[in-house]
Amino acid sequence: MKTTLMLATLIVLCSPALSAAATNGMLGKPSPDFKADRCLNEPADQMKTLADCKGEVILVKLWGTKCGPCLASMSEVQTLWNKYQGRGLHVFMLERQGHDEAAITKVFRSRGLTFPDVLEGSFPFQGVGTLPYAYVIGVDGTVIFEGHDGYSGVIEEEIKKVKDSASAGRFGGGVVP
Repeated sequence: MKTTLMLATLIVLCSPALSAAATNGMLGKPSPDFKADRCLNEPADQMKTLADCKGEVILVKLWGTKCGPCLASMSEVQTLWNKYQGRGLHVFMLERQGHDEAAITKVFRSRGLTFPDVLEGSFPFQGVGTLPYAYVIGVDGTVIFEGHDGYSGVIEEEIKKVKDSASAGRFGGGVVP
């Protein structure tokens, strides 16, 4: 009985570490191409492909309208968007529970969200385990983060590269030539 209880406790304690380590294997690899054909909150700069956003930081986040942790994380995304929109960050939210545009719009409007949500397009990103799931693509086009949470710090660090490069005059308008 004691052994079973100890084993069960060990499994429960180790499960988050095991699930946190699970990825799609995209980390450290070039991002796959993607294209947003139509968005709720269209990007003002009209940058909607990997090539458009080259030299800047990209957050691709998978979420669901009925996912509590997803909805709770929206304020974090909005904070990043408010701080870095037009300064090196592009956000592409992807609703992955199959809800329609009306349901997505309702969530965005009720929460005052202003970052883009892809309604139509080609995004070959699949999460691992539960939602939300995020990918951060660095200035060189490589996936530098893949997971459920903890992406804000990665974005903050990578944005410094955009700013450093822009101030050094290497990027015209933040985009690598």
